[in-house]
Amino acid sequence: IMRRPRSPVHTTITTADGKKLAFDAATDIGHEFRSKVTSYPVEDKSTVSDHIVLENPRFTVSGVFSDATLNIPFIPNNYKQSEVYRMLLKMRDDRKVVSLLTPIDVYTDLVVTNISLPRSTGKGAALFVDIEFEKIRRVSNELTTVFVGSSATGSTNADASKKTEGNTNTNAAKEKDSGSKQATEVT
Repeated sequence: IMRRPRSPVHTTITTADGKKLAFDAATDIGHEFRSKVTSYPVEDKSTVSDHIVLENPRFTVSGVFSDATLNIPFIPNNYKQSEVYRMLLKMRDDRKVVSLLTPIDVYTDLVVTNISLPRSTGKGAALFVDIEFEKIRRVSNELTTVFVGSSATGSTNADASKKTEGNTNTNAAKEKDSGSKQATEVT
């Protein structure tokens, strides 16, 4: 039984609208996973660290796109150099998320932060590119309503809400032990 040979894993960028840009050759792929350690000076002139912040992962790909692979079946790239050029610029300009498939892993939620397109003689009819990506983290907002009560004794709920309406520091200023001074209300 003859089997069809497995296609190699090509470094590929998948755009938000599903288009795939497969590099003819990825000459350099960089993966950067940085952490930042917080540090605070103390009296003995040394620093202490109590927290580590994970920074966004960054990826760099240097590679080649050419018109030579337009009709090769196992390479999913069916775009000419000029089309790839415009697609890369559109990716950056639209600020949409992309995915990056490398021989090591698939990375999602990336944005293009830099594109360099060096052109020089002697390189043939190929588009050489250097692209930098950064993973973004998304968060969602949530609205919460907090009701502030009053600790005033002998007052109705309506009186208590009038005392605290608009400023939560009113009760704190009244309840603070101020010795023999008259309590003042903070507005």
